[in-house]
Amino acid sequence: MWFIPQQSFYFGGDYTNQYDVVLDDYKVPFLLPTRVLVGDNICNNDEKVVELLNRNYNLDSLADEFMYEVALNTKSHVLGVFEIAHGTVNQMLVSPREVFQKALLVSAVAIILVHNHPSGNTAPSLDDKMIVKRIKEAGSIIGIDMLSFLIVGKDTFERIDG
Repeated sequence: MWFIPQQSFYFGGDYTNQYDVVLDDYKVPFLLPTRVLVGDNICNNDEKVVELLNRNYNLDSLADEFMYEVALNTKSHVLGVFEIAHGTVNQMLVSPREVFQKALLVSAVAIILVHNHPSGNTAPSLDDKMIVKRIKEAGSIIGIDMLSFLIVGKDTFERIDG
């Protein structure tokens, strides 16, 4: 077996495990569980989503901008949490391709995007608003709804409606 460094995602069931990507002898990737992160994997409101990301990734206290995607099934159970982008202190690049690639991987019907502002100011930038519009348009074409776009600051968050 060949190991690839631990990836920033995890998949859910009754318990949510973090996974390593492993290649078998034929170089076919599969996932190997490494540790349990959370037991409560239902994200049916924004507060629970922000709590999940802050608890597992310290999103409210990171020095750089990050975007995470929470992929959900029809009952709002977490199928996976993926790091979509890692930027600098005040910007990052996000593409709908990466967002929906991960959602399709776990057969998600809905996603929630969570993005931090290291400054602590949760006011959406023009880029944030443009990302929301592009992701919503792409999702409507392939049938995956973006339920929320959340901007996390220190001890607070704000939701952008597209």
